[in-house]
Amino acid sequence: MLDIKRRKCPGREHMSSIHVTMKCAALLGVFAACLVAGGLVQCGIINPRLTISFNSVMDTVITSIQKNASAYGLNPYNIKDVNDTFKFGIIHGGLYLKKGQIYGIDTIFRNGNTSADVQNGHATVEVLLGFKELSYSMEFAAKVGDLGPTGKVHGDITMLDVEVVLLADMRNSSDVRATLSTFQLTDDGELTVHFDNDNPVAEALLDVLTGAVTKVFKGVILDVMSHEIGKIANNTISQMHIDLNSLMGS
Repeated sequence: MLDIKRRKCPGREHMSSIHVTMKCAALLGVFAACLVAGGLVQCGIINPRLTISFNSVMDTVITSIQKNASAYGLNPYNIKDVNDTFKFGIIHGGLYLKKGQIYGIDTIFRNGNTSADVQNGHATVEVLLGFKELSYSMEFAAKVGDLGPTGKVHGDITMLDVEVVLLADMRNSSDVRATLSTFQLTDDGELTVHFDNDNPVAEALLDVLTGAVTKVFKGVILDVMSHEIGKIANNTISQMHIDLNSLMGS
């Protein structure tokens, strides 16, 4: 008689474990390939809509502005002479501002958290900056009809916001590079105007002169100032090499 032995076929549990092992091996292979290729974002392992923090990046930029403000001529910031005209109601005239300076640019700070919206390996980063203490002083000469008051004026600039937008290339997770897209005023803030000497003519035209000084500041001086600060920010950002892991824990 033939001796027939029945061989036990692998059960479902055994087959399932083989399938899981093969699937894990395949995933590990993809993960390794992504690392070699230069980034988890590029391979889609990181959620393409992931929101991460760029706080540490902007803090580095702010520290650079604070330390280099004097070297870049921003602490204090010397205002170029301005010759402008103004009109308030039926009153019109001219205003000449000279020997002006702005103080406190090195008090810049990050006004809230920074976050980035990541899509297809690229991130758009937005943040607001502010100044803790910003003030100014200058000499003025006005011409209103036959009147020509002169003197000195000073004040504070408050509630001034600067919008910053960075564009970051995150396809290489070990070397994220960013460029400065926007560095501009979103709110011209509030300006206080104080005349240093007793000038009866200036006092009589206080509202007119206050409005004229405010107009010149918001229309010319602050825009130029933000452009100069943006140069430091741009130089700092362009030299940074950022590790994606540092952004996860910012």
